[in-house]
Amino acid sequence: MAMVYIPPQANTEAAPSDLYKDLNCSQIGNPDAAVIVAGNFNQANLKKVMPDFHQHIDCTTMGTNTQDHCYTPFKNSYIAESLPMFGSKLQFQKSNHPDRGTSLPGTETASNRTARSCREWFVQLQYSRRSSTCLKNIYTRCCKKAKRIIKDPNHPDNSQDKGASFLAITTIYAESGSGFVVPSASAKAGVEALYKSLAAEWGRYGHRFNIIQPGPIRTKGAFSRLDPTGAFEKKMIDRIPTGRLGKPQEIANLAAYMSSNYATWMSGAVIRLDGGEYVSMAGEFNELRRVTPDQWKMMEAMIRNTKGS
Repeated sequence: MAMVYIPPQANTEAAPSDLYKDLNCSQIGNPDAAVIVAGNFNQANLKKVMPDFHQHIDCTTMGTNTQDHCYTPFKNSYIAESLPMFGSKLQFQKSNHPDRGTSLPGTETASNRTARSCREWFVQLQYSRRSSTCLKNIYTRCCKKAKRIIKDPNHPDNSQDKGASFLAITTIYAESGSGFVVPSASAKAGVEALYKSLAAEWGRYGHRFNIIQPGPIRTKGAFSRLDPTGAFEKKMIDRIPTGRLGKPQEIANLAAYMSSNYATWMSGAVIRLDGGEYVSMAGEFNELRRVTPDQWKMMEAMIRNTKGS
């Protein structure tokens, strides 16, 4: 969920465009997430740059104006109800709450407003909150289940020969890091560290912890929103040696094997399933694959004719 405050002095044309860029990066990092954008937009309108989103608030929120908006890709999913104002407008403007992440009207200079980037006042995509939520959810679900099995001597899975299999789906940039998806990369790197640590600590109880790092997998829901023109998909395929995107069934097949009795000796493993994308981007000479046979012959002749150091 993204919570937004756009100051009255902001450029109402540029602000939604900058906001769209941040939201797009967030969606790329979390393609299966339900996106909700809410807050005080003043005179700005997000629907101009995101026409597939629906604005659900139709009642007045500030005097006779509707300054507070709630956008989602789901039509008729919310109903707005007008409630009394909480506190006074004057108190809000003078407030300098640490959670707001941005100066309020009347507390910032013109130069600061000019220099302010979208990320500085787009306080909804807070790194710490999003990362900690992902890690906390994984930790809670994983550890509670494992501890319950460990503590119950009569549990059918409580033996060295049985135990439970835990599988995490992360991403290839959890290992390398990546720009524009910092919260996602940090959280998933934390999940990988958690699973590898628990594999070492709780393997004695028969528990197995493994990880799949998938590359780009084409799904209709994600790509129709994140890459409607198909331009980004072409660039992704161009850097994948196998020449195509992955399929959901391929992840399902690998996950079924890693969780089955055929893989009871596999624990603490990180399996990369990306068509060779990671190693292709990592090698500095991998771009030589673009050299044609005729160019190779010319290069070979030039090398053979070169003498000395």
